[in-house]
Amino acid sequence: MGAAYKVALTGIGGDELFAGYRRHIGLLVGEHYARLPRGVQWGVSALANLLWEPDGASLTVDRLKRFLRPSNGSAPDRFLGYLTRCPDPDRHRLYTAAVRDQLRGAQAKARFRELYGRHGAPGGLAAALYLDYKTFLADDVLALSDRMAMAHSLEIRVPLVDHELVERVFPLPDRVKIGLWQNKRLLKRALRQRLPEHHLRAPKRGFVGPTAEWLRHELRGVIEEELAPDRLGRLGYFDPTAVRGLLDDHFARRHNRAGILWALLCFSVWHRAYVEAPPSPCPGTPAVEAPSSPA
Repeated sequence: MGAAYKVALTGIGGDELFAGYRRHIGLLVGEHYARLPRGVQWGVSALANLLWEPDGASLTVDRLKRFLRPSNGSAPDRFLGYLTRCPDPDRHRLYTAAVRDQLRGAQAKARFRELYGRHGAPGGLAAALYLDYKTFLADDVLALSDRMAMAHSLEIRVPLVDHELVERVFPLPDRVKIGLWQNKRLLKRALRQRLPEHHLRAPKRGFVGPTAEWLRHELRGVIEEELAPDRLGRLGYFDPTAVRGLLDDHFARRHNRAGILWALLCFSVWHRAYVEAPPSPCPGTPAVEAPSSPA
């Protein structure tokens, strides 16, 4: 019988503090791309969107397409563009007219701009790390890890978000944290004498499943049923034609639409279970039999 561990150390926060994501280097390179004329950016983006997304490289091509989207040069807007799988114009087209009239759709952009301005509009890598620290780390990674740990009665500790460490590392210059296409430069140098060399050269591996392929194969029947035009029309939230376009793009490998399609699938399943289904009786409530019809 294996030992039961009640406390575990995690490396959460290392990517956000030491620049471990591709988007951190992307923001620096993107500063140069954003200086190109808007017409050139639109042309380059249009050419990139013609790229087919083969097995094994779908996510890489998708990242390239997001990086090459036209930008206004604003650091928070560009960074949000790298994160979002469905930009505002495409997302607005997803909604029916009735829903679209009730939404402004700019809350995320306003939030990123507000945080960026509050921190003094930092330049370079500091902008990406700060925005990640205030949004992705706090609202996603830490929140989800805490829920998963508590679901299994496991206490986790996150030493890399200790405020004293963060206060010392965050102000360090960009060149200390990253090199030429090298993430986590400082952290790797600090651990070089403690870890085998092949660990330091290993590619980054995220804790994600092959969602894009699941939607094209194992889950294709499920998502086709959940996002069928007649069902969407009955619910009245999303435009069936726009959703069908996303499905066709994804199945034909023109674009990786896994992010938005997975969100739509989860919403549909939740809606079916908790909105469309009749409410379940409270535990202990006696069942009430329907009156019998007269003979």
